[in-house]
Amino acid sequence: MISQDKIDRFEQIIGYHFSDPSLLEQALTHSSYGKEHIEKSVGLKDYERLEFLGDAVLELVTSNYLYHKYNWQEGQLTKTRAKIVCEASLSFIARKNGFGPFLVMGKGEEKTGGRERDSILCDVVESVIGAVYLDSGYDQAQQLIHRLILDHLDQIPTGRAADYKTALQEKLQGEGRPIPEYRVVDQEGPTNDRIFTTELYIEGSLISTARGRSKKQAAQEAARQALEKLWN
Repeated sequence: MISQDKIDRFEQIIGYHFSDPSLLEQALTHSSYGKEHIEKSVGLKDYERLEFLGDAVLELVTSNYLYHKYNWQEGQLTKTRAKIVCEASLSFIARKNGFGPFLVMGKGEEKTGGRERDSILCDVVESVIGAVYLDSGYDQAQQLIHRLILDHLDQIPTGRAADYKTALQEKLQGEGRPIPEYRVVDQEGPTNDRIFTTELYIEGSLISTARGRSKKQAAQEAARQALEKLWN
């Protein structure tokens, strides 16, 4: 399902070699793939169980790190941990390391921007952590979490809510520019499975185009693309 070349490249990115490559395949497989490939999905596992495990390992490692690094009270430790392991932070890590192209997902999910969706990218970071934990245990998972996350906290926009529309508007207003305009230019599919296409304009110029399963989702993705295009 995932070529050996892709496995090798992903292992190089995260700095870890799997003894059981099937764990990595599972960690990178979204549930939508099995739903679209019933004939191929017998025995196929997606990342959801690994994500559950990886989330717990990530919280433990992060808690241990903060406890020993800072002499803070429980409330401050809890707030800081929440900012580090939130969806916005983990999806940032996934994009920074180029996880998106390695994901295995159904065509419908990909069509609506699944490879760049915050919730999916966040889940995959956790599932990869879970896979490493099962493959080699706590110490290797801890080292991975430090390599990907804890050693780069100064680069991670912790505490930034994944509300890209608000972030974009604040950026523009800070520069004295008008707010962006969102135009829904297309919608396709049945009522219960509709896909919306939204274009984002700033001062009359088309900046980004995005698709989503709701108008809100498409607009958020268009705003995210605009932020990345204009300020990264």
